[in-house]
Amino acid sequence: MGCATWDVTRWNSKCVMIESILANRAVIRRLLLKYNKIELLLSHGEIYFLKRLLKCLMPFRKCTEILQGDKYPTISLVLPMLELLSQEEDNEEDGEEDLDLERGELLLLKADLLILKENMKSSIERRFRRAENPVYVLATSLDIRWKGTSSFISNPDEFKTAIENFDRALKQRMTTMRTTTNQRPTHFNRQEHPQESLSSAQSASSVSSRNTKKSSKVAALLGGLLDSRSLPFENDALKKEIALYKSTPLISKNDLDSFDLLNWWKVRQDQFPLLSVVARKVLGIPATSACCERIFSKGGNIVSSLRANISPHNVDMTIFIAFNTQGQGIPNSIQTVNGD
Repeated sequence: MGCATWDVTRWNSKCVMIESILANRAVIRRLLLKYNKIELLLSHGEIYFLKRLLKCLMPFRKCTEILQGDKYPTISLVLPMLELLSQEEDNEEDGEEDLDLERGELLLLKADLLILKENMKSSIERRFRRAENPVYVLATSLDIRWKGTSSFISNPDEFKTAIENFDRALKQRMTTMRTTTNQRPTHFNRQEHPQESLSSAQSASSVSSRNTKKSSKVAALLGGLLDSRSLPFENDALKKEIALYKSTPLISKNDLDSFDLLNWWKVRQDQFPLLSVVARKVLGIPATSACCERIFSKGGNIVSSLRANISPHNVDMTIFIAFNTQGQGIPNSIQTVNGD
């Protein structure tokens, strides 16, 4: 079947294609017979292989579709989904096609499928090692749905350490970004509008001169406090919240689809004042870049050769309106901003 040469980024497309072929197998067979294309008919072995291959690829397709969402937290779903994809399913019932296959051919097909499953499992373990990104573990532990699973931090001390490490790493990242932004050179073309540039520069200098004296004194005196600030984890308050959080009842399996994680934390922010702040920071991290890529794709459709003069502000507003009117019953024809 040539599965070894597939592009890994097109597995979902292959999954949809195989699903369509199997669903319309009878129609495809009639058309091939009608137009005398007997050599293109699928054999029993090929049908058997496609069914088992679809069974292997379907969990990947479902997981990627869920992780690409942007209306709910996704980072807390990474480890549970990786655990699901790593599980082996050896209990395969023989179907009608299996009975029509010779024993040797059936064993060869099963051996190929077993090799494919092992390669997929090893690829998952190699690409997504749990210890490489502790944020995944913390995010899963802040999702009450996965309480009691292997990805949930059961030790309160480890839970507290994971939160402190995340807060420390986040603070270092923000400091690095702030330093990089301040060091980035800014270029102004003052020759195009000299009078406007001069007047704006004078007004800016007058405002800054009034604020510089006060701000410089405050920065010199209290600026060092900002470098060491972090979440208030003193007096074992966080440990008490973690213990209370661990005693929270489990979420029923039947409520997983309707469960709103962000609303769960919002309702309990008075009960967990520290953990709710951490949850807001961690759970806001998207698991994939799919939502950003959708925005770039939408921007590429808006800024075309026919709308090359559209202003940056109108580009932002048009993209904003387009994404926030999807599924609201508003026609696509009016999802634009006039006055470009």
